[in-house]
Amino acid sequence: MKITANGHSKFHFWGEHAQSFYLHFPDATDAALALPVLCQLQLTVNGTDACGRAMLPSSWQRNESLLGVFASGTDVARLEAQLIALGADAEKISSLARSVDRGEPFTVTFEVEDPAQILMAL
Repeated sequence: MKITANGHSKFHFWGEHAQSFYLHFPDATDAALALPVLCQLQLTVNGTDACGRAMLPSSWQRNESLLGVFASGTDVARLEAQLIALGADAEKISSLARSVDRGEPFTVTFEVEDPAQILMAL
């Protein structure tokens, strides 16, 4: 089963390069099904805040039909690569064409197992 989400990124201008990524799903069920795919990428965080302190690792958070994650340092590029592999337009993720704070909207598609089909094989 395919699930599509609309995404955007937000740029943070403190310390090292940092960026938040947000994915909006049609409903909370689709967000929950896509979350394990995103969590396959272990974030390591190799960045610092404006005071030079190491930033703590982040992970995807879910609020109903919205998934979001904050990344800094090398994790930004790793997350971008993951989203590009899911179909996001590489230019739009990090584009400043819309504003200096938010990237252009992009779309990602997840291939997940349909929960309604799981029990049919029994």
